[in-house]
Amino acid sequence: MKKLSPEIVEFEITLSCPLRCLHCYCRAGESNEQPSTAEARSVLDQLKKAGTRYVDLVGGEPLTREDILEILAYAREINQSVMVNTNGVLLSRDLAKELKKANPHILFGVSIDGATPQTCDLVRGRGTFEKAVSALQILKAEGFKVVSLFVVNALNWEEFEEYVHLMTTLGVDGIYVDRFIPVGRGADNAKILDMESRDWLKALKHVNAIISKYANAMRFFVEESVSGEPCSAGKTHASILVDLRVVPCGHFRYDQRFTMGSLREKSFEEIWGTCPGLISTRSRGDECVGCLAYSLAKTGEICMDEVIYGLLKEKQLEKEAMV
Repeated sequence: MKKLSPEIVEFEITLSCPLRCLHCYCRAGESNEQPSTAEARSVLDQLKKAGTRYVDLVGGEPLTREDILEILAYAREINQSVMVNTNGVLLSRDLAKELKKANPHILFGVSIDGATPQTCDLVRGRGTFEKAVSALQILKAEGFKVVSLFVVNALNWEEFEEYVHLMTTLGVDGIYVDRFIPVGRGADNAKILDMESRDWLKALKHVNAIISKYANAMRFFVEESVSGEPCSAGKTHASILVDLRVVPCGHFRYDQRFTMGSLREKSFEEIWGTCPGLISTRSRGDECVGCLAYSLAKTGEICMDEVIYGLLKEKQLEKEAMV
C-alpha cells in the first residue's frame, strides 16, 4: 500500500544561531553547517512533488541565512506552504517588511519558553523574552499569522496558564506545545529541564487541563509527546537535517539506525515511499505509546514512554469512573 503524503516535514536549513538554548536538540550555534541555496530549492521542489502539506523551516535560526528571502520567495513561486521557526532575536521591522514582500503567506512560529522573562531567559538566554515578544508583535503588525512555541520542561510547566493568558493578550493565532527531550544540548542540561516520571505525569496533566480549559478561546497545536496520541514520526511527519539525511523526527538525528535515507542519494519520494519509518514495538504486552524519541533518549531503545503510559491509564480510569 502506498504511503500517504506527509503532513509536515521539518527542513533544517541551518545550524547557525546566535543563541545557545539549554534544550536545543541539534546543538545550534556550535556549527554553521547548512545546505546550499540550490539544495534548499531542490528540497522544496521534492517536498512539493511529494504532496507535503507544510514545510517547517527550522534551524538553528533560519533568519541567519543570507538567502532566506530567496528561499521563501521560491516556496511562494512553487506554491508550497511554509512555516518559519524563529527565536525572534534577529527580527526587525525592516526585515519583516522584506519577508512580507518575499512571501506574505508564511506562518511564523516564535519560540517563547515561559510566561516571564526570568523563566524564558533562563532557558534561552538573557533578553530573549523581550526580543521574542517584540518579534511576535512586529510580525503580527505586518499581517503574518503567528503561533508561539512552548516546550514544556521542569522550569516552566507551572506557569503555563499564565503563558496562555499572555499569548491571548498578544493576539497569537495559536500556541504550539511540545515536550522537552533530553538530546543534543538538552542532554547536557537534563538535570535542569528533565523530570522523574511521576513529576512529568503531574506536569502533563496540568498542561493538558489548561489546554482543555481554554480550547474554545485559543487554538492549540499539541505534540503527541504531550497529548498521548500515537507518535506520527515516520508516518505523517519527517525531518530533513542540514546534511540532507531524512529521519522520522529531528530527535533521532544521533542514532544512525533511524536514518530513512539521504537526499544526496535518493529523492524524497523514494525514501518516503519505501522506508517503513519507525518499527512498532511492544513493551510489557502494550502497544508503544507516547514520544518514542523520549523513550529512546532515556533507554537507548524504542519502548514504552512511561509518562504517557501513566497519563493514558489515568484518563481511562477517569472515563470508567464516569460510567
